[in-house]
Amino acid sequence: DAQSAAIVTLRSPVPDGAEADEQERQSLARLQEAVAAAEAMQDDAESRELARRKAELIKAYRTAIEAQVTIQGETQPLVGQPLGRRERAAARGLGAQQDSLLKTVQAIREQNSEITDSGTFDFAHRRLDSAMSSAGKLLLEGEANASVVRDQGIAVSILRSLIESLRDPEDKNEFREGPEGGGGGGGGGGGQEQKLIPPAGELRLLRMMQAEAAERTRGASETGENASPEIESVGILQRDLADLAAKLLQELSQRGSEPDAISPAERAPPDAPPNPDPGFS
Repeated sequence: DAQSAAIVTLRSPVPDGAEADEQERQSLARLQEAVAAAEAMQDDAESRELARRKAELIKAYRTAIEAQVTIQGETQPLVGQPLGRRERAAARGLGAQQDSLLKTVQAIREQNSEITDSGTFDFAHRRLDSAMSSAGKLLLEGEANASVVRDQGIAVSILRSLIESLRDPEDKNEFREGPEGGGGGGGGGGGQEQKLIPPAGELRLLRMMQAEAAERTRGASETGENASPEIESVGILQRDLADLAAKLLQELSQRGSEPDAISPAERAPPDAPPNPDPGFS
């Protein structure tokens, strides 16, 4: 209407420049309002889509962890027992289930490109593949020993960490992701791009894997002389986590994100035991 009024004014025998200018300014203001409304609608739609995808991803991880816990529970009675034909057949059946679960978890990764784009989530999935593959291989061979249950336990721990890292924290300012403190799961986020896996989620996952390393170190120190393979394994994990932390810090610096406002619960480091091996750090 404003544009039409401006056209009429400009086409009149005696054009009224001031009136046309006023109508054109009204038109521009309405267009700016329309753009802002359209952007708000798009942001809202993106937020809903992001929330839907996150809920689906959490649901997929929950289904996987339930299946892994079941497989582990059925494996434990076979450990330390003489395995006859029936027990080996049962172990191979569990191996088939473990292999199927491995493929399911791999499909989750393939269907969500953000997982491979995130260094921490990609690393967690590679660890998950390794643990499940190792457990499944021995079971398929009709073997069920302590290492199988340990690898299954590692898979459960990783899946639990993935779930927890995707959940929106109760403290919405748990990690500040920019000068305005907007989180990845909020609405506008101070103009920041919303992500399926925000920096705060990556940091939570990194911290939970560090807590896992501390817990395994504690267990190894209590085991004694037979803990050498576990100490070596945790040592490799610790070095990988240190490299991952350095890369994540560099990425956050390049993005201009400063997630340094950590809640007291998150700031407290895991209660790690004394170093059980002078050569292990």
